[in-house]
Amino acid sequence: MGGLGGCHGPSNYERRSKDLQGYAKRHYTREDIDTLLGRPRIDVLLTHDAPAGVVFPRRRRGFNWVSEAVGLDDLVRGVRPRVCFFGHHHTRLDSQIDGVPCIGLNKVRMPGNLVAIDVPERGREWKVLGEWPERR
Repeated sequence: MGGLGGCHGPSNYERRSKDLQGYAKRHYTREDIDTLLGRPRIDVLLTHDAPAGVVFPRRRRGFNWVSEAVGLDDLVRGVRPRVCFFGHHHTRLDSQIDGVPCIGLNKVRMPGNLVAIDVPERGREWKVLGEWPERR
């Protein structure tokens, strides 16, 4: 399992993680991503933000808004986890980055904040077994 907290901050992405101060500590950096890319096999990847390229059909920024969280898409492609979970956007969503399932989770007590999935040992097929609370 691997995880990366923080959201995308364009002005901080190329900085060294240890140099981030105050509010900037909320952001991940290329250095953080490179650290995870150097790890052995990661089956489950947890990120705070949605990888770049994930499309949100309905969002406060408009219809079909696309995540611009640079580097997270490269992380998904690089480690090829069996599944990637993300939050930050407070919406339940199923997406893919190059065949890797990326599942957006809702905020606590909202439909889709807990999701049980089945990912077979081989292949890339997966299915949702259940969610709580159920989506209406």
